Amino acid sequence: MDPVSEMKLQIFSNQYYDFVDSFAKSDFESGKILGKYYTEVSIAENMIKDLLIKYKLPDNITTIRVIDPFCGDGRLITILLSQVDKLDRYKKKSYEIVIWDIDGDALKKAKNSISKIIEKLGIEASIRAEKVDAYVMYSIEEENFSICVTNPPWGLLKPQKIFNERYTQKEIEDYKKSIALYDDYMKSEFPLSQPTKKFGKWGTNLARTGVEVALKLVSNGGICGIVSPASLFNDQVSVPLRRWIFERHDVYSICYYPAELKLFGTADISSITAVIEKNQGCKLPYVKIYKNVTEHESMQLTEEDLDYLRKNQYSLPLEFGFTAIDLYKYLDKLPTVYEFCQEHHFRFVRELDETRVAEKLCTDGKIVFAKGYMVDRYQFNEDGLYLNEEKVCPPITVDGWKLVWRDVSRNSQKRRIKATILNPGCIVGNSLGAICNMNEAENTFLFSLLAVMNSIVFEFQARGQLVSNHVSAGVIKQLRIPVQMDDERLQELVCNNMKTNKLEWEIEIRVAQLYGISREQFLNIISRFEFSREELDELNVLLELYY
Repeated sequence: MDPVSEMKLQIFSNQYYDFVDSFAKSDFESGKILGKYYTEVSIAENMIKDLLIKYKLPDNITTIRVIDPFCGDGRLITILLSQVDKLDRYKKKSYEIVIWDIDGDALKKAKNSISKIIEKLGIEASIRAEKVDAYVMYSIEEENFSICVTNPPWGLLKPQKIFNERYTQKEIEDYKKSIALYDDYMKSEFPLSQPTKKFGKWGTNLARTGVEVALKLVSNGGICGIVSPASLFNDQVSVPLRRWIFERHDVYSICYYPAELKLFGTADISSITAVIEKNQGCKLPYVKIYKNVTEHESMQLTEEDLDYLRKNQYSLPLEFGFTAIDLYKYLDKLPTVYEFCQEHHFRFVRELDETRVAEKLCTDGKIVFAKGYMVDRYQFNEDGLYLNEEKVCPPITVDGWKLVWRDVSRNSQKRRIKATILNPGCIVGNSLGAICNMNEAENTFLFSLLAVMNSIVFEFQARGQLVSNHVSAGVIKQLRIPVQMDDERLQELVCNNMKTNKLEWEIEIRVAQLYGISREQFLNIISRFEFSREELDELNVLLELYY
């Protein structure tokens, strides 16, 4: 290792990982903090088959250099070697294999597994296993490999609250300083991977920086197979990285796996694999949307599709597939939630930080406290908690009407947006998103917006953006709503449903009509969600009446 890399390891990397090693009390804790989610074998096999189909092996290469900079237990390399052994064009090739990981035990396991497959298949290969930080080491190996296969850590650089009760304030402050130092290094070294927005001080995403590392390691004409959270390809904060991927590389294939498949243990998160070639970009990707690990819908994107994606920050509609792209194009012509709120002077607000919230509340008072778990679709179930006005000065917006929705959801939920209306006299914690109306005369529009936000058409749009567990105000602002929102029938349905909770399908149909979509388009959207037979039977009866 060169002196500069050695210095970077000592200053930026080792301090942070030494703290994690000493603070975490179990493999489960350290794995969760460091984002260790090992790739399910079947999706690794799918990715590597795509990679080997795409990779044009130069005739003059006799030794293929292969790397996994975040190797874990080495499964991606072992699967790669098993697959190349079946292909004639690789028969006379030798391999120089490099594996890196910060986990020494995992590295030993990986080297052992790779050695066994080499011996079993009679492959000519060498292995260099190094316990190092790929985010530092990559710079001395840039563009040195023909093939990279990897699954970078799925985590954020931020202090973990789990440590706060175990250690002294001095230890916690030293721990935070080590994270800040490492984070500063990441910001300067990987500017493309930095989120365009951060919540608070922290936010460096190790999976994103890992993608940047992997692509920098392959030579021109080389190829990379990457496993990542699906949000890489459609969140709001990874636009510079996505633009670099699509415009400076050839994205050959993208495979999407929904959270419901539970491919990564406890992680309730959608995932992708991508095969990306180091060439000047803008080739047309091949996309597969998996229902399970064997069944999938696939399509080759057209130039028109790619142009649409380019205009939309390369945000891919993965959850519902590209067959829905025409409907997205239609909806993109409609006004946004943000434009509607501007027109009616509605404000997006954050009223009460829930950090140490118990100290800010009491069991008696005038201002009701609202938290995420108290909100359901068209319903609010208060929990007898009030703002302690002796400790917190309430904002003026507590006197307004508020449309609120849960800020946190799960990918596997049938409905990720759950919204209702709060009367004046409530204060909202930051586990809820909120839109405030200070003019009661505008409430009819607020109730119309509630119906739209709770609708399946709105949910359909949101699913194209919401791959993380946060339903952020930033996403809500950019989603599309009907042109006609002053609809008395819709407003009456909403008010009655908040009393009876029995009119949701009527509301759904009315909202779809206001969006101007056809019955066939509406049923196409419905088919992409899981509803019971009884629910669909009720819907079909109402469609005959109203559509």
